[in-house]
Amino acid sequence: MKKPDYIPADYKRIKVVGSLSELFNAKFGGPDEINCIVYPRRLQQDFNKLALALQPLADDARRKTGRIRKLHYNDLKQLSAVPDPVLKEAVDAVIGDMDFPEVRRAREDFYKHAEFRIVYPGAYDLDEVIEDFHEDNIYVPEGRIIFFYAGATSEGARNEDVIKRSREGLINPQNDAYDLKPGAKAFRFQAGDVIRFAGNCQPGIKPFVHKAPIMKEHAPPRLLLTVDYIPKPD
Repeated sequence: MKKPDYIPADYKRIKVVGSLSELFNAKFGGPDEINCIVYPRRLQQDFNKLALALQPLADDARRKTGRIRKLHYNDLKQLSAVPDPVLKEAVDAVIGDMDFPEVRRAREDFYKHAEFRIVYPGAYDLDEVIEDFHEDNIYVPEGRIIFFYAGATSEGARNEDVIKRSREGLINPQNDAYDLKPGAKAFRFQAGDVIRFAGNCQPGIKPFVHKAPIMKEHAPPRLLLTVDYIPKPD
C-alpha cells in the first residue's frame, strides 16, 4: 500500500497497511527491518468536540495528580450515555476500537493493557524524555499500539537520522534520548492514524524512535488509545 505523503517515502522500516486486521497481523523485521506499522485511516466523527468536552477531566487530572487522565472501557460506556449525538458518535467509535478482537482480548486480560488517554499541556513534565525523541521499553513482541483521535500527534524519525544524547544528569539515566542530526527532519502522524511499533526489548529489531508533541499552553487535550499487550486467541 502506498505511503501517505507525510511519511518519508524512503523510510523502508515503516510498513503501511489498509485495515486494523492487517496492522495486528503484520510482522516486524524482515528484509526491510520493519519497526513501525501504520494504518492511515480517516475518521468522520467529531473528536475535536469530544476533546473539548473532556477538558474538565484533563483539568481535574492536572490539578490533582499532574498526570495523564486515563479512561477504561467501562468509563467510556458510561460516557456513551451523553445526550449529545455528536459526542456519543465519537465515544462509540472509541468503544468500537476497544471491541476489536485483539484490543478486547487485551483489555479483558487486564484492563490497563488498553487505555484511553486524555493528555493535556504539561502532562509529561514529570517524564524526562517523552517530549524528546526516544525509544519505548516494550517487553512483548507485538509492540505498542496507539490510536490517534484528536490533538497533536506523535512525531517519528528515521533511525539513521538521530544521534543518542548523553544521559548525564537525567533522573532516570536508563531512558535514552535522541537528537535529530543536522539537516534531518522528523515526520508527524495524522489524527485517525493507528500505529504499532517496536520497542527496545525486541532482539534483532531496531526500536522505533518517536516523541510526543510539545503542546501549546492552552491547546485542547490530545485523545489517544494505547494498547500494550495482545494476548493470543484461544
